[in-house]
Amino acid sequence: MLGPVAIAPSSCGAGVGMYASRDVRPGELLFAVPKRLHACLGTALSDADCGAEFTTRLEDGNAVSIFCAYIAKQHLCGDGVFAPYLGTLDLDAPAGFVQFWSDEEVELFRGTPAHGRALEARAEAD
Repeated sequence: MLGPVAIAPSSCGAGVGMYASRDVRPGELLFAVPKRLHACLGTALSDADCGAEFTTRLEDGNAVSIFCAYIAKQHLCGDGVFAPYLGTLDLDAPAGFVQFWSDEEVELFRGTPAHGRALEARAEAD
């Protein structure tokens, strides 16, 4: 369901934006995506081609890696349910994921809960 918003060309980002098509109230639902169209770990585990293999590899801490592998499969095959969305992404944009941060950038978070999480995410990616 697309509520009080419109998708239209934009001069920012990859050239497409979502705009309010009328005044909206605080807390008002702007749009909804049917649950069957959500991309989540459950979607990856139920994939006809790779779901069984993903399930055998599911251990504490690697759910993100499995989901990333599923999204990569969707992108590389080009015919999956999420292919139209993935085709809109700017894959040449610089990656802002913690896995691509320098050691110095991660070190800036030392002493915070984010530091440990960043280290865990980088270790999982390796």
